[in-house]
Amino acid sequence: MRGLKGKCIVVTGAASGIGWACAHRLIAEGARVVGADIVDLPAGPLGPSGKPVTKRSWEFHLVDIADEGSVLQLVASAGRFGGRIDGLVNAAGVASGGPVHMLPAEEWDRVLRVNLTGTYLVAKHVINAMLGQPSVEGSRGAVVTVASIEGLEGTAGGSVYSASKGGVVILTKSMAIDYAGRGIRVNARCMSRLHRHSDDAAGVRGARVGAVESQCDR
Repeated sequence: MRGLKGKCIVVTGAASGIGWACAHRLIAEGARVVGADIVDLPAGPLGPSGKPVTKRSWEFHLVDIADEGSVLQLVASAGRFGGRIDGLVNAAGVASGGPVHMLPAEEWDRVLRVNLTGTYLVAKHVINAMLGQPSVEGSRGAVVTVASIEGLEGTAGGSVYSASKGGVVILTKSMAIDYAGRGIRVNARCMSRLHRHSDDAAGVRGARVGAVESQCDR
């Protein structure tokens, strides 16, 4: 991960887990990060020196990614913060599942609304902003969606979670085809189980950062 100094990157799901770890690493690389989550941030990421980040490097917003109006406000704020949006890490998501005969329809709708519709809405409006920006060395920006290995193959009880992440994989492939010729790279990372949202101990959070950094350095 190099060449990120001064770049403005939007990270969803930034209050915990993979999103928090990505924000931490991006700031360490010199990026300016706009974090978003539906829950408030328990503790912000740290800068390269181990001290709290400055307002120039980090901004956080409470956002419901399944609500288009909320997403529009996030993208507008990110544009003001960075002057342009250079990247997006679409890491927000929820985990759920169970055999389909035991899964309430309301839960099916909730997981798809966050994991798939939310990914679509954030990508839609960030990409729209990128298309309106001048390219820099042939690039208008980059989008990364966080999918899962469960979106590539079925698992016992995976049902709605696997379906939602499989949708993210195919959506990402389609976006990559649509925008490659317009200066926007779109890729997915199919992660294994790196964290649980209930793991809030400092040691677990440090493990999340290490796991994400090992992925980034490949």
